[in-house]
Amino acid sequence: MLNVRDFGAKGDGIADDTTAIQAAIDALPNDGGVVFYPPGIYNISSTLNLRERQTRFAGESYHNTILMPVTSEMTVISIQASDCEVSNINVRNLGSGTSIAVQGAAWVRMKDVLFLSNTNRLGIAILLDDRNASGEFAPGSYTHTIEGCFFGRSGYEYSRCIRTAGTTDGINACKIWNNHFIGDYAIEWLV
Repeated sequence: MLNVRDFGAKGDGIADDTTAIQAAIDALPNDGGVVFYPPGIYNISSTLNLRERQTRFAGESYHNTILMPVTSEMTVISIQASDCEVSNINVRNLGSGTSIAVQGAAWVRMKDVLFLSNTNRLGIAILLDDRNASGEFAPGSYTHTIEGCFFGRSGYEYSRCIRTAGTTDGINACKIWNNHFIGDYAIEWLV
């Protein structure tokens, strides 16, 4: 388990913690591990990339561990490896950006995550895309679990809570249960 504070993240809502958090992610061994966020507000100025299997993002709770983008139209977390998890954390969004994008990966789990859009009725909380980062179809990008998550609250709603993208052969066998949705579209399943 690697603590983002040990890599220089402040979590004070003022400093840009992107470089420190990405350094913690990159320091994990090839077989994965846990990147832990103590309570705080972690400002993010560019996408955090998870490219190794079995990587877990874990906060103390979604009430007091917040990932806050500082620019609109960005993706906060990009998951490009299978068997990853995001849990007990609050992932925000500004403008028309995306909180978490899963690209060409399988068996990704999101549990007890609070998704809030700081620009009401804009953005996507979770984008499930069965294409890899280069845009090519990635066979086996399925079986995601999304449970115990809260998507928006009054004044912090998304345009799309969960949205799919890619081909008709991809996203399937997903378990989406015990969630709370407030937004224009709870699940937009595109083919």
